[in-house]
Amino acid sequence: MRKNGINKELVEIEGGVCAPLGFCANATVCGILNGNKEDLALIASERRVPTACVFSKGGILSPSVTVTQKHLKSNRGQAQAILLNGGVANFSEVGETLAENACRSLERKAQISRDEIIVISTGKIGEVFPSTAYLQGIERLAEGLNCCKVASQKVARTIAPTAERARQKAFSFLLGDTPCKIGAVFQKGIHNEKTPSGLVCCLTTDVCITFERLQKALASAVRESFDLLCVDGAPSPCDTVCIMASGKAGNYKISDEDTEYDKFRYFLTEALKKICFATASVCSENKAFSCRVEGAKSARLAKTVAKALAYSQTVKRIFSDLETDAEGILCELHAVSERIVLERLSFTLKSSTGEAVLFEDGKCANFQENALKRIVLGESTELFVRLGRGNYTASAIGVF
Repeated sequence: MRKNGINKELVEIEGGVCAPLGFCANATVCGILNGNKEDLALIASERRVPTACVFSKGGILSPSVTVTQKHLKSNRGQAQAILLNGGVANFSEVGETLAENACRSLERKAQISRDEIIVISTGKIGEVFPSTAYLQGIERLAEGLNCCKVASQKVARTIAPTAERARQKAFSFLLGDTPCKIGAVFQKGIHNEKTPSGLVCCLTTDVCITFERLQKALASAVRESFDLLCVDGAPSPCDTVCIMASGKAGNYKISDEDTEYDKFRYFLTEALKKICFATASVCSENKAFSCRVEGAKSARLAKTVAKALAYSQTVKRIFSDLETDAEGILCELHAVSERIVLERLSFTLKSSTGEAVLFEDGKCANFQENALKRIVLGESTELFVRLGRGNYTASAIGVF
């Protein structure tokens, strides 16, 4: 699809973080959880490249986050590698020292400057972190770096609670006439499940862009995606979304907030939205759904309403119990929104198998229960709410 002369198509491809040009990866079993699944990984570029991160919004940050912040600051947003582990989070009193020692070890083995390494550690918090096994595992990481999709899948297994839940994605798109790619490995745990909470998303792209524009684009994309992921509402001190840009695609270098920047930010946002939906689908045994709000008077109001509905037990009961409750949704809207004009308000259930209007023209609509069941069992289930009071939209993602 083209709009105003811009190709807006984001195509899903294979390869994960190794799909974009200029990146390779490896993972190994170092025994953090005494298992046989990969638990330590490395994503590396051919040289130091612009690298942007968005971290936990909680009041406490993990040692890996504080070390990464220090490294990025000292190198003005440049890095060459991401070192990440799963299973148990490095959250001890000597966590920063351990992270720095890990970077020194990797520097010796892979000839990557220790302050050009992003450190991500996720998993259970409160358990003893096996520092000896961790440092010994790093010795093996530099050997076997590969640029294939299998290497990316091994990295995805590192941060997943089980090998079956490991997720990676990659996308291709055009900036002008230049083919570009974004790759990702990601995982989100749920606080009230047996698996540890915490969000990790490692991204790579071959787009040529400055650190300043990359950081701004990532922050904007996270606000429109992961900030609207309504799964457990519990931020983790280890939450990290990180992206490295190799510049290998050969596009016009994005250094200003011009049309090329707007295109890249659009594609990055759309990629994170798809990753976000996939994250919700695999981090819970339940099914993911989206709540799309249109016609709000402000962007903030649109997001507030969308998140409230995504968390709403009333909405979740509609999906899980197939019981419509238009009055309950109205109460949810009144609790978070300004005065609602019923004549302008409507909400509709949609999916790949059809749609059903629940409320329109100030009254509840009638439809058959079988139709509701068919819609809920379809793919890409969505509650679409039109407020009819402005031009702002937002979509939040929940699970039922």
